[in-house]
Amino acid sequence: MCVVTVLSVTVLWMTRDAAPGPIADVETTGNDSDRDSDTGDAAQMPTSTERLPATPSTIAGSPVTSRTTTTDTPNPDLLATLAAGDTGIEVLLLQRMLNIVVQAEIAADGIYGPSTSAAVATFQRSVALPVTGDADHETRTMLAAIDAGRSMLTPTWPLPTIGDGGADGCQVAVIGDSLIDGLERLHADRLAEIGCAAAVDGVSGRTMTFGWHCTLLQLDGRRSQVLLDDPEPGNDSCAPSGLELLEMWSDARALGDIVVLALGTNDASALDEQRWVARWERVLAFTGARPVIVLTTQARAGSSIAPAQAAYSEALRRWCVTAERCVLADWALTAVANDVDSYRDSVHLVRTATDARASFIRDAVSALLTGRPSPNPTPIPTPTTTMIPSTTSTTSSTSTTAPSTTAPSTTAPST
Repeated sequence: MCVVTVLSVTVLWMTRDAAPGPIADVETTGNDSDRDSDTGDAAQMPTSTERLPATPSTIAGSPVTSRTTTTDTPNPDLLATLAAGDTGIEVLLLQRMLNIVVQAEIAADGIYGPSTSAAVATFQRSVALPVTGDADHETRTMLAAIDAGRSMLTPTWPLPTIGDGGADGCQVAVIGDSLIDGLERLHADRLAEIGCAAAVDGVSGRTMTFGWHCTLLQLDGRRSQVLLDDPEPGNDSCAPSGLELLEMWSDARALGDIVVLALGTNDASALDEQRWVARWERVLAFTGARPVIVLTTQARAGSSIAPAQAAYSEALRRWCVTAERCVLADWALTAVANDVDSYRDSVHLVRTATDARASFIRDAVSALLTGRPSPNPTPIPTPTTTMIPSTTSTTSSTSTTAPSTTAPSTTAPST
């Protein structure tokens, strides 16, 4: 339970805008040392055109059930009875199985409403079980046996359990790329320091692009990064883009109170401003009434991709000022992001810098919750040259001339 005031970000679930049709463009980039390589888990695609959320799995952060009122059962070996009014992951999985087994054609939204009750009753009637409309242990067990795993032919990416927010205090969904990949627990722990439960997902090579990010083996042994809208089922080289994962979590009503978008490392080089803006607008469509904290990006000064990162961050600043619910966390202006020693290559950070970035995200969330401005730094002074102190001394004094430095400039770094 969050221990800080949340009046400034009180949110209600609103029916999000309908997603547009698939984006037709296929974007390919070579395997550049300045770009991420895909090392994500294997994924499978749904057998239908409907995009369904992933199966649940362990994620970083303390799991929090979202307003689920499932009846408790004294026997731990029995599945809990699901009934009208229940919500959550188990209901969502039940709905997916009903759609497969009895062609229920109900929304897999995790809400046990009249249509779900009717579909359960239809199934119970078909297998000669007591027709109650409630999914008890026997109903759920038989349904799963007949389904035989068909409803699980969906991407194997985690579905957060933080729920729809509002009634559970501070819940934060964080979507990142390789700067977070493998460090989900670190980021969740930072958010736990301010009383927030978190679902954190990072994967190497992730972009914002609507589609699936895949790595394809070429004849020369290299892997190219390709963004496909509809890979073949069973393709084990694909991972969801930021928008695809955001849509999954949105469909499952599992975005919590605040969304943090820590992406852009690859989009900066792969896309242009027009397409960046189009994708940022889709983020707002998927997130309902929630505030969205977006991080600017930075690369090591002097690297080949530094100009593209700077252009991305500047475009994000311009857009965020005019976008409702956008909260800018300007990581690119921090001293750590501008220190060449913070990087182990052109974009990836050493551990101390990663810790600083995770803390920066935590502080941005804390500021939003308490109504304070984001912890964005003032423009970083242009590096100055320290004058060499004089070594001349007089015979009457043993002190040396104090070092003299030029006055720091207040000019912001070129972006």
